[in-house]
Amino acid sequence: MLVSTGRLASGNRGSSVPRKSSTQASAASDTESCKGIKAGGALTVNGGTFALDTADDAVHAGGNVTITGGEWVICTGDDAIHADAAVVIQAGNFSIPTCYEGVEGQSVTIGGGTLDIIASDDGINTAGGNDGSGTGFGFGKQDQFASDGSCFILINGGMITIVSDGDSIDSNGSLTVNGGTLKLTCNGNGNTAIDTNGAFTHNGGSITTNDGSESGSSMGRGRGAMSGAKSSGRKK
Repeated sequence: MLVSTGRLASGNRGSSVPRKSSTQASAASDTESCKGIKAGGALTVNGGTFALDTADDAVHAGGNVTITGGEWVICTGDDAIHADAAVVIQAGNFSIPTCYEGVEGQSVTIGGGTLDIIASDDGINTAGGNDGSGTGFGFGKQDQFASDGSCFILINGGMITIVSDGDSIDSNGSLTVNGGTLKLTCNGNGNTAIDTNGAFTHNGGSITTNDGSESGSSMGRGRGAMSGAKSSGRKK
């Protein structure tokens, strides 16, 4: 699925899906969804203006999600952006004041853009868990990449601000920061701003946390204990 430009506003969070008549049901080829933008395979968005208010994932793909621009305002009871494979964000402005998890995929790569995320669980996650487990709407499914060693988070640029009750950044694999500005605040008891199971490498950019986890001093106290992690490069 490819979206190059346009304007989209949707809202179904906290409301039920209207029931179809038997005639409508027999004529419809697609089922109702409480997701905002949904693709069974890969999804690419190159620009546009989006205001999404959804009960389930606001942006969801069964394959990769690639976003190269756009103006986004997202409120969701589940993930703001979810891919069953890779999430790649190259540019765009994302205001996400309400979500369960902000960005989730088997891997997450951020090259630029502005992300402002307030999450009731993790801000950026490749650590697994239940997709939709925080909604109470019954959308949850066991995350198939929960224990996949190919999970990683790579940040090459961008302005990323996260306030979370879970881990602000949670990687089941490695975390590499080569650039950008990260401001991370974890308010959850027993969680950390940065939590990785693999190596943490800081080559460039600025990282600020409220718990010192950018220096490795309090990492691994969350649900995914850090194993063999290291921090290199610039430290705040």
